[in-house]
Amino acid sequence: MNADAPRSIWILSREFGKRIVDSARGDLKFRERMHGYYRDWNVGERDMEAKAGLLLALGLHSLALDRKAETAGDLAEVPAADVVSAVHTRPPQELFVSLPDLDEKDSAAVAQLKLVLLAPASNMRPSDVANHHARLVSSALNYLDNAVRKTAAGNLTCADVLGSV
Repeated sequence: MNADAPRSIWILSREFGKRIVDSARGDLKFRERMHGYYRDWNVGERDMEAKAGLLLALGLHSLALDRKAETAGDLAEVPAADVVSAVHTRPPQELFVSLPDLDEKDSAAVAQLKLVLLAPASNMRPSDVANHHARLVSSALNYLDNAVRKTAAGNLTCADVLGSV
């Protein structure tokens, strides 16, 4: 494996998450719907957007590790449905495995997200933390679904989704 590949794969995964969330900002109906959720959940819109984008990046990154991806082309062929599955069904701790050295901003964001995603594993009763975890996953999946709906292709890959945003 190319020595720069882990860092490059992370940067591409991070860009994927950011672009999915950024594309939703231009969709007024979607933004209004998400804003309503955030208001009802009493959470900050920008904070949830950032965490949702990061969660999508972590989902794609974990898939990249499974596939031993080294290039943008490798990531481009990952089916969008696999990212949905990774975000929704993988154990949260699996999303944080083998991250490369992160810059200060990403490191802080990942640390915050770890607190949210890993806390429910130690607390099996309903709680504000578990609710926040479920809402965060729901938000990430809504953002990706919004991007998927912008293209007519079947069996969408990450490249198809990014080409539509």
